[in-house]
Amino acid sequence: MLHPTRVFAPGFRRLENGLIEVPRDTKIRDAIWPENVGRHPAKYSCHLVITISQYLTEPGQTILDPMSGTGTTMIAAIEDRAVICIEVEEKYYAMQEYALEKLIQMKPDADIMLLLGDCNKLLPLPADCIIFSPPYADQLQRHKVTGIAAEEQSSMYELADYSKSIWNIGKLNYFMYFQRMERIYKKLLDSAPIMAIVVKDRTEGFKRKHLVKETIKLCEKVGWQLVENILLDAPGTEFIRIHESHGEVMVKDESVLIMRRR
Repeated sequence: MLHPTRVFAPGFRRLENGLIEVPRDTKIRDAIWPENVGRHPAKYSCHLVITISQYLTEPGQTILDPMSGTGTTMIAAIEDRAVICIEVEEKYYAMQEYALEKLIQMKPDADIMLLLGDCNKLLPLPADCIIFSPPYADQLQRHKVTGIAAEEQSSMYELADYSKSIWNIGKLNYFMYFQRMERIYKKLLDSAPIMAIVVKDRTEGFKRKHLVKETIKLCEKVGWQLVENILLDAPGTEFIRIHESHGEVMVKDESVLIMRRR
């Protein structure tokens, strides 16, 4: 449950525009994850995971990440939280196993469970808190690899390799994506009473896709209640730099949506 006296990310810098600046986590990733972790298209900050876990949980409690990617949420084990990670892609599950070995060397009593599979089939799983960053809809279906898409693929993203699983929701169009996510958010209601979703809007064809509002709407539809929408100034990525070089205005603010089960 939310602690009434806690402040979110007390050590992070507050910017003049009201956003909270998220520090880069390069040193942590270099120490724990393999070199090719940078090719994952949707990592979120280790520092952000730690501050969310401190804000929402107590030592000894269990955090669930149903779409865990490279396994960033595992870093909460350093703060004496138990962590359950579900990942659908074998490549990134193997990356999690590598990181787990490093974490065990740093903290031998780290309590981490890694599960390979579609979270829609494995949920619900009991936990005290859910922390995750879902992929974008239609992120992985690239029928043409020219222009910006070709630059993305050659610079840092192994998109075809990233999306081998037929159950990866990043392959779905927006309609099917939200249909699938609705089922997942319903199952997460039976997993934990509190949830933090790291999500941001995106641009397509110079138009803003309001994924934050759509995520709030979907969660409230199935039984979650929004408690806070914490706005971040997230570190830039190669993805953003490529699109900006083509004259696009990219979304740089990111949200941490704190949801409570009604």
